[in-house]
Amino acid sequence: MKDAVQSRKVFLLVLCSSMLFALKIVSLFLLFEEKMGTSVYLSMVLITPVILCLTLTLIGIANRRSWALNTFLLAFFAILPTFLLGFIHIWKFHWAYYPFLLLEVFCFLTAMIQLIRLPKDFWKPNTSTAWKKLLRPDFLTLPFFLLALLEFGLFSLGISPSVIQGNPYFHPVDSLVVWQDYSADEYGLTHVNAQGAELAANGTWLGKERTKESDPYRTYSFSTISIFEDWTLLREAPPTLPFAHLLADLKQRPDTLLDELDRAHLEFLNRPINSHGYRSIPFKNYATDRPTVLLLGDSFTFGWSARPWFGSFADHLRALGYVVYNAGISGTGPDQYAAAAKVFIPMLKPDYVIVNFFVGNDILYFPVETKPYEMVYYPTNAGVMMARPTYERIPTAEEAFQFYLNQYYIPLNSFFNKFCAYTSVGSIFWRLGKRFSIFQSITNAPNQEYFERNLMHRSTRPVSEAYLLEIEALCQQEGSQFVCSIIPDLKNLRPDLDKDYPDLFQSITPVIIQLSEKDYNLKDTHFNLQGHERYSRFLDSLMRSIPAN
Repeated sequence: MKDAVQSRKVFLLVLCSSMLFALKIVSLFLLFEEKMGTSVYLSMVLITPVILCLTLTLIGIANRRSWALNTFLLAFFAILPTFLLGFIHIWKFHWAYYPFLLLEVFCFLTAMIQLIRLPKDFWKPNTSTAWKKLLRPDFLTLPFFLLALLEFGLFSLGISPSVIQGNPYFHPVDSLVVWQDYSADEYGLTHVNAQGAELAANGTWLGKERTKESDPYRTYSFSTISIFEDWTLLREAPPTLPFAHLLADLKQRPDTLLDELDRAHLEFLNRPINSHGYRSIPFKNYATDRPTVLLLGDSFTFGWSARPWFGSFADHLRALGYVVYNAGISGTGPDQYAAAAKVFIPMLKPDYVIVNFFVGNDILYFPVETKPYEMVYYPTNAGVMMARPTYERIPTAEEAFQFYLNQYYIPLNSFFNKFCAYTSVGSIFWRLGKRFSIFQSITNAPNQEYFERNLMHRSTRPVSEAYLLEIEALCQQEGSQFVCSIIPDLKNLRPDLDKDYPDLFQSITPVIIQLSEKDYNLKDTHFNLQGHERYSRFLDSLMRSIPAN
């Protein structure tokens, strides 16, 4: 009887140790996947031996058996490699990954040996041994309780069931709706179309006024609707930001004291999307001595996360006295920047052309051919889905939706996948299998064939600079100063371009701003109001140091 009770205690110890071991492995995985902050990770790792020590004390075997102390020490020192692995990841000492992973495996195997060395009568198929008592309901519910606790913890950390890779700009929907406020023109430039411009200016769509009972989000994107809301605030509320103060001052001036650029700013107040489909003053040459600048870029340049929108760095530059032509559009890349430059640099002949290069998604390895009336993405209620994930274009929004659904969520094409997809624990297990090529025939997503088919088109080095060189050549031809300004990714705010992005720039020397996390909206990783203001001052000082031609 004594041995049976002791065996149950050993079983509890091994079960608890295994769960804690799994918890810290999952914590390490979440850290690598950037789903867990450094401080939370360290707390999870350090609390493990404390919980184990309490467990040993509660079951009363901490000092009665040598194997109990050995198991405790084993579990305690098993924390060390995990702890160091986390720091290796944080400090980017990639060479040290494998030695510490081997140490983790050694600790796990040692724990298995401890399990095998349990008292002999524990394994005897005799109902008089501990097995009969281990089948009692209180022992059976313990592992399920621990699994439920782990499931709840993972879900609280934002690890949703069935998710392979989190993407804040894509989510499943029951009925796909393609938004009607974006399109592409004869040059292949993605832009806000006339319907979207009308919505942003007047809050109307399909010829009807917007009402609380209606649902414009089913037809138009958040950006144009929110621009209308912010521009209504800009027209009616007291000024709070520099550009709002500029417009308030212009509205107070007599018409005779307004020049052509002043009237353009007042027109911008009434129509925030110009006739070319950009959030900018009209694209035309103004009779002014003020420096002119053409901004090329993506959602950062468009003004994403500057709420209100007129707090973006483009509007800050307007308040500083620049004639700003903002040709930034969300979701675009260097191929679109070059296409826009071919149209607008000869037309506007700006003093400065600034390419706002975001290293988070502007590094291309596949060449992109810009074609008339062909959008670079599908704007939908499921999110903005890129039409060219690699080289080959996905022809329809419906096919793109299925592609990204397979990319970001566990495909339900087998019993194993369905079993894993229903829980966060199962989803973590599936992702581990995919990462380490375990159950490869099962975890291979349906998109695998697409990626293998396009692999032959992938360049050995980034092709982004080729598009930037086209823009630089146009600037030299038209007498404009060319600037490539790097916007750092929130994941790496102090990048070493040669080390972190090798072969990205060989002929161009970009400039880079020094920012901190406080300059970003942590939810969507774009500039917040402070970041937009700091970046505008950076560009202002940069242009002041480079005389216009």
